[in-house]
Amino acid sequence: MIDMKQKLSIGKRRRRGGTSPPLPCVEPNPGPRVIAKRKSGKQDSVVNLKKGKRQGSLHLSPEELSDLEQELRSGKSDEAIIAKGKYSKKVVGRYGSRFRQTGEVQQRLPIKQAYVEENSDGPDESTESEQERKITFNRLSDFEKGEIYAMYSHNYSTSEIAAWINCAWSTVDMWIKRWQHEGNFDIKAVAGRPRKTLPGEDRLIKILSLQDPNLTAVDIAPYITAGDDGKGESKVSVDTIRRRLRSYGLFARRRRKKPLLSRANKKARLQWARAHKDWTTDDWSKVLWTDESPFSLFPGREGFIRRRIGEGVKEKHLAPTVKHGGGSILVWGCFHSSVVGILKRVEGRIDADAYKQILIHQAMPELKKLISVEPEHVRWTFQQDNATPHTANVVKQYLANKQTEWGGRLQVMSWPSQSPDLNPIENLWAYVKKQLRKRPKKPSSHEDLFGQVQEIWKECPSRILINLIESMPRRVAMVIKARGGSTKY
Repeated sequence: MIDMKQKLSIGKRRRRGGTSPPLPCVEPNPGPRVIAKRKSGKQDSVVNLKKGKRQGSLHLSPEELSDLEQELRSGKSDEAIIAKGKYSKKVVGRYGSRFRQTGEVQQRLPIKQAYVEENSDGPDESTESEQERKITFNRLSDFEKGEIYAMYSHNYSTSEIAAWINCAWSTVDMWIKRWQHEGNFDIKAVAGRPRKTLPGEDRLIKILSLQDPNLTAVDIAPYITAGDDGKGESKVSVDTIRRRLRSYGLFARRRRKKPLLSRANKKARLQWARAHKDWTTDDWSKVLWTDESPFSLFPGREGFIRRRIGEGVKEKHLAPTVKHGGGSILVWGCFHSSVVGILKRVEGRIDADAYKQILIHQAMPELKKLISVEPEHVRWTFQQDNATPHTANVVKQYLANKQTEWGGRLQVMSWPSQSPDLNPIENLWAYVKKQLRKRPKKPSSHEDLFGQVQEIWKECPSRILINLIESMPRRVAMVIKARGGSTKY
């Protein structure tokens, strides 16, 4: 027979599991409903514990902050406030230190954030996704690390520092722990294979390339050897040399084709540029730019393509050629300001007499029309390069007569030799040829070719012509800076 004391002692005994059966005559059988109720109660307690405030949290509600500030202003010590049991030792230590430093418990906003909140018109209307995108994951700068240290020294919380720096909470926590343990904000060496070249070898690669631009990466690789005596096999690959050169901004490029400039050519170009350095865009817009250009019936296709190995002879990957480009035509044209002028096809070979006929029937009527609509004090300038037909005595005499006939309202611009980069009509010819190559229907005869060139010439956007005229002051400045040398145009 079990007495009452034995029942109580047995009832207090811890059970080994929820599946063990109840003790006979001591524990009642709960049944399935009671067991289900007990399980739901345990789950609710776990959920409520997760939703509740974290124990030891330093964040207080506004009412709790107000009460704590009153306690501190009353002159009570931290131990007396802690003894009441309402605030933990951590809370009283942090907010008490802030109260003694700033005179208040509430966190003082940084200047930038306070200015934004005071001058904001209302709540932020940005969406949640936009607010999430404000957090960046870039590496922090030294200034931002200094802000972390300064705010941490003034008892700002990690969340407040992260909101101010606009970065993740874990980032701020990581740097604070780095400072606490190591006393610095240095970035540790990342994992990975070390560089094959030393800093001195990187500089040697750069110097070799600058001294001789013709050296390729294959030529430079033997200079970086594994032995100290400078002999032996190269310790780096050609790709490594290319990467080092690219890191210094040295890229492999094709040479630009420019006319050969002698010392006399550079001197003439510099004198011309200095004589026109004060010209404005309005002055350049009163110039009639002229020139001739050839157009091939079959110019071929330029540029790069992408193809698989073994597909080099497929028709779509070829650049077919014919002898002499299938024949060509010579075209004379002119433009001024934002308007293209006459486009004339030159039959046969151009010489002094043929060029004089172009001046009589195309160039001078165009200039006369432009001069007639301008006031009497406005002068127009006729530009031509120093090609042999242009400098013939017959042509010079004809232009001199025209200057006298028009009472000085026409002047002929002196032009330096070997200077196509100073003539904007050269860029206009390049635009026409580029548009001609883009056309799906290729010309089938010389007449068809000239017809397509005329269509492109007439449809040329005025914005292109204006840009060419506006580039003239920059061209002149580049020639002066290069001391008469070549420019990028």
